[in-house]
Amino acid sequence: MGYPLKTLVAFERVKLAVGEEKTVTFELTGEDLQLVDATGAYVLIHGEWTVFCGEASASFAILGVC
Repeated sequence: MGYPLKTLVAFERVKLAVGEEKTVTFELTGEDLQLVDATGAYVLIHGEWTVFCGEASASFAILGVC
């Protein structure tokens, strides 16, 4: 069964003034990395995960590999 290439796990709307910077922190758990299989059961997909961050899905930057 195929799974989506990208999945929104968490987000936070952050308003910034021009030139302002802010650190936003997310803690991802095993539950955040589960997907639904063909039987409707939640399964943890083992392997390498890439974390993206950005203002929109088309402009994500790679933050790291988990």
